[in-house]
Amino acid sequence: MTDFLKNSAFPVVVSAPSGAGKTSICREVARAHPDCVYSISVTSRPRSATEQDGEDYVFISKKEFEEDIQKGQFLEWTQIRGRYYGTRKQSVEDALKKRKTVLLDLDVHGARTIQDVYSNTVSVYILSPSLKDLEKRLKDRGRDSEEEIAFRLRTATEEMKHIEEYDYVIVNTIFRESVERLRCIIEAEKCKIERKSDEWMALLQVERA
Repeated sequence: MTDFLKNSAFPVVVSAPSGAGKTSICREVARAHPDCVYSISVTSRPRSATEQDGEDYVFISKKEFEEDIQKGQFLEWTQIRGRYYGTRKQSVEDALKKRKTVLLDLDVHGARTIQDVYSNTVSVYILSPSLKDLEKRLKDRGRDSEEEIAFRLRTATEEMKHIEEYDYVIVNTIFRESVERLRCIIEAEKCKIERKSDEWMALLQVERA
């Protein structure tokens, strides 16, 4: 295993149309590399029978979510079809202080918010090979109604208009290859001069003297 993720930590925002595989890719990178952590979103929507609290989402009531908004506990949050989704500020801050690279799967608006808060954010957009392929993935997972699938495809079309705002794009044709590409992006970003620690830069100056 390469010794990547040794330097200063930073957030990696991963966006994609629903069904394109961003959550699975992020979780696999975090699972394989202990210096990466996957940020679990908070939501007010009901938990399905197959989901686990604290694993898939942190499930709280709508009232509790709104109270936490007022308390300023979210780095970013959004409301989609009457349901809240958000990222807790404290969990991200705690991970970064431990020099963990934080993987966040967010929509375009959430990505912009994180980039405004953390200037060193890396942004990655994940695409399905085609909209037809995306529609098939949504249908195959069997979780959404036809109306919901149509809504998600419309949202995907709108979001993809903003793809140029991102640093990198991955077309998720083969899952393992997509995981490796995201891992390589993080490794390459870790090697950038501006991300090196102050101690390393000080050592360089001594060597040059």
